[in-house]
Amino acid sequence: MKSKDRDASIDQIQAEQYSFPYHYIPNVNGYPKFSRRSAYAPSYLAAIQISTDWLLRHCLNNLNGDLHKHIDIGCGDGGFIHALTQCEIPESVEFTGIDMDQRAIAWATMFNPSIRFTTESVSEVESDAWDSGSVVEVIEHIPPAELPTFVSNVGRVIRPNGSLFVTVPSTEIAISAKHYQHFTFESLKSVFGDMFEVVECFGFERKNWLTRTYFRHFFKRRFHLEIGKMSRYIIRTYAAKHARLRGCGRIGLMLKVR
Repeated sequence: MKSKDRDASIDQIQAEQYSFPYHYIPNVNGYPKFSRRSAYAPSYLAAIQISTDWLLRHCLNNLNGDLHKHIDIGCGDGGFIHALTQCEIPESVEFTGIDMDQRAIAWATMFNPSIRFTTESVSEVESDAWDSGSVVEVIEHIPPAELPTFVSNVGRVIRPNGSLFVTVPSTEIAISAKHYQHFTFESLKSVFGDMFEVVECFGFERKNWLTRTYFRHFFKRRFHLEIGKMSRYIIRTYAAKHARLRGCGRIGLMLKVR
């Protein structure tokens, strides 16, 4: 049952954005491609860099060829899984993506025919079936009253001692029209309660004078000029982890199921 504070107009904004597979514009290999319509691109690519490091260091370091199953919850158009498959991830990792938006899943399946994507709620997913999971830029789209049930189901589908990677927008940036809330370190950790052990919590996407100047002068309403070296510098800058939230547009949270 949907909670009384779910707002159809808020949900519709995100749904309408899936008329185009916008997560496929940023490029993780070679020359980074930003888009004037996708201001999130550097942050998105930074999150991919951080999550790839997390998968390799904390989830896949002792695989020895064994199958590792990873689920991306709220996968949208599948862009995040697609980007991970372009990185140096072992072939023994099996990805699955779930999302409740049928149009988004149609894009995901079209771009990634060899990966399983399904239109379903996390409440419908088999228990203890995945070794790790990701919830990337998802929980800000969920009404606060529904979060406890959502988190409980996320903890249910990942095996005991399995790992979870989460990113959210922080309270350091204004709440988007398509979001219900943004988070602090404390409020984000409290969402995951007793089901998860916090391994690491950090801020990222911290701008400096150079990145601000670059976007101010080279990214205009009708055009933008992208410089390869500068783009790569911005991604590195945004991917740096910070122990203090101040100035960080995003929060990363690494968890382990108790």
